[in-house]
Amino acid sequence: MSLTAPLRNAINLLSYQEWQGKPVVLLSCTAGPSGGVPAIKALRPFLARIGFRPVERSISVPGFAELTGLGGFRAPAGLAAELADVLDEMAKLLADADGRARAQSLAAGSTT
Repeated sequence: MSLTAPLRNAINLLSYQEWQGKPVVLLSCTAGPSGGVPAIKALRPFLARIGFRPVERSISVPGFAELTGLGGFRAPAGLAAELADVLDEMAKLLADADGRARAQSLAAGSTT
């Protein structure tokens, strides 16, 4: 599967400098059984090539139409724990990026 032209153009319009090294979580949902896994597999390497840091794990929710209704979204079993794990991973990447940015800032200000 490849990326659609509109999606590729939208990503290309992002300011690369601003987004370099930023972590990103990939979440997909579909009406069908795949949960968007093929789309995530196509998007992950593209985002990595342009400087994003995709979180290793992603979240896919198949059968989204059956999980929604007048009462809202009914999360399937295990989704909350899966989401917490992915967000923990993203928090670690953010902390790592923040630590590197601080070190670079200190090094740039150093007169030694």
